[in-house]
Amino acid sequence: MFNKNKSKPEKKKESFADQVKLFFSTYLLALLIRTLLIEASQIPSQSMVPSLQVGDILMVEKVSLGAYIPVLNGKFPGLSKPKVNDMVVFVSPEWKSPGFMDELITFLSLSIINKDNTFANPKILVKRIVAGPGDILTMTNQQLYHNGTMLSDKSFASQNQIIYSGGKRQGRLNYNLFEEKDESYKRVVQHAIDTQSSETNTIVIYDRNDFEEYLRPLLVQGFPPITIPQKGVEIMVNDLNNYEKYLLAKLITRENKDPLIKGAFVRDSKIIMHSKDSSEQEVTTWTPADNYYFMMGDNRDFSEDGRYFGYVPQERVYGRVLFRYWPFNRISLGANLKQENAK
Repeated sequence: MFNKNKSKPEKKKESFADQVKLFFSTYLLALLIRTLLIEASQIPSQSMVPSLQVGDILMVEKVSLGAYIPVLNGKFPGLSKPKVNDMVVFVSPEWKSPGFMDELITFLSLSIINKDNTFANPKILVKRIVAGPGDILTMTNQQLYHNGTMLSDKSFASQNQIIYSGGKRQGRLNYNLFEEKDESYKRVVQHAIDTQSSETNTIVIYDRNDFEEYLRPLLVQGFPPITIPQKGVEIMVNDLNNYEKYLLAKLITRENKDPLIKGAFVRDSKIIMHSKDSSEQEVTTWTPADNYYFMMGDNRDFSEDGRYFGYVPQERVYGRVLFRYWPFNRISLGANLKQENAK
């Protein structure tokens, strides 16, 4: 006769095996959902204040724009394209991979062990799209113009806010808040009163050897007109101002697939392609391989954004802010700040 009652060791073995199966099935489900559909993202910096505060936790959906696949650094096709005024999540165009194993550890640990997205080398950024492919954008005396339309003209409120550096509090500053209106879109942005200048600075020409160092402090005030690159539309370098050449040189460096090319840079108002054998060649035209977007933070004076790192290709934009669920007193669909809440 067969013994219907299994021994205790056998029951324990089955119980342990069931628990392992449950753990791995739950883990794989979580990994798939987080990678392909939706994931949480916490705001580490003040670049999107006042709409997003340091420490806010958002839920980001990935289906509409196409999920980004870590490690492989690829992207699924999206159901729609990014739109102006969207608050989006994307891979920084300046991010440098720490190596395959560090990327894999971060991915498999669900970012609990985070080795590829640090303050020193940020990978995942949250910014607002202020211009898309073919749009013309400029900023003069801290006023943004989109396709020739000035988006705001005066401050509607002032606030005293904490400032951060490297994730740590560094003091407080007074800010003026502005409502920008872009066609049917509205958003609240801010400038630090302490850094405002009464001088109009259009920054029409950059023609200096110390270009990078010279450029950064000026971009808080403004930049000359730039046309956002479109996929397949040839760019004539001679038609560009020097700031556009600076941004295009970054784009060329990132799009270049030739292993013998080191990168591109601006010198004497020309874009120079630099090879690893130290030879140089002037670039006179370039045809972008993707559609590009210009991202800015709502906290205009304390945002490392498109003004500095350049255009962001569509293939790197993968998530829209769906809702904010922390802190509880700021729960909201999306994350845009209403003007009445800012007053």
